[in-house]
Amino acid sequence: MGYSKNKLKKKNFLKVMFVVLLLLLIAGITILVLANTEDMLTIGSISDKSNNVSDDIAKNSKPIIIDNIIVGAVYNHEFVSANKYLSYSSNKVNTEMNVYTSRGKNGTFKINSITKNNTYTQALTSSINVTEEYFAIPSSDVNAMPIVPIQVDATDEDYKAVKDALGKYRLLNNSINISSVYDVSVNLNDTYKIMCVTSSKNDKGIYSAVIFTNSNRTKSKIIKYSYVKDKENASSWPIYSFEFAADLNGDGNSEIMIREINESEVKYDILEYDNNSNNFVEVLSAIVQLEEND
Repeated sequence: MGYSKNKLKKKNFLKVMFVVLLLLLIAGITILVLANTEDMLTIGSISDKSNNVSDDIAKNSKPIIIDNIIVGAVYNHEFVSANKYLSYSSNKVNTEMNVYTSRGKNGTFKINSITKNNTYTQALTSSINVTEEYFAIPSSDVNAMPIVPIQVDATDEDYKAVKDALGKYRLLNNSINISSVYDVSVNLNDTYKIMCVTSSKNDKGIYSAVIFTNSNRTKSKIIKYSYVKDKENASSWPIYSFEFAADLNGDGNSEIMIREINESEVKYDILEYDNNSNNFVEVLSAIVQLEEND
């Protein structure tokens, strides 16, 4: 006597559930093995497309500056790495830049000189006000930050979104401390929350992360995540902070700017939303070595 349709459906459902549970088990074991064999685990997507632009794009590019550091450049909606900009571009000294702070557009300045250091390139500008964190992009009539990101209080729904995004990495450390939450308009249709998160227990096995979730919290993902087994012996372990969100390449979509700080360096990251991966991907970055105190 053959199976009924209901019995067959139930059997197929059980098979699917078994495969799902097996994959979750394998993922969990993999995470735990990595945690016990590696001192640090870092998650985040990085694109190399800014290094692969044409020489013509690089020649016409103008810089993107964060706190006097040239992070890269842009031309015709394309991002250009700092190295290609420095090697090819004719737009250096006297280039006029629009300046933005956490309050929005804040005037203009010109580049007076550019100095190449070991790990980064610094721009000396005509502005004397360098006490406030800022970013600057090529001068334009278009406001790159028409909607300024707003810092808001974390809600219970935000904590649930972080749990969903962390997923299997919660096996490493299950605690959650949301240090900051920002409402960010990526474009006219999409608004996200960008959340900076750390573990709430300051002991072995801690993490720092940047998470985004959409307005109705149906999609939550890790942008950057770094876990370290032993903080006391992890000088390269970074803590992340959100800095700005603005349309840096004039394509109608905002990029986000994140800062990574560890014991020896500061890293500035620019990330754009990638529709293929449905996540933010790092497209430009610059590293500044911190001076050691005597």
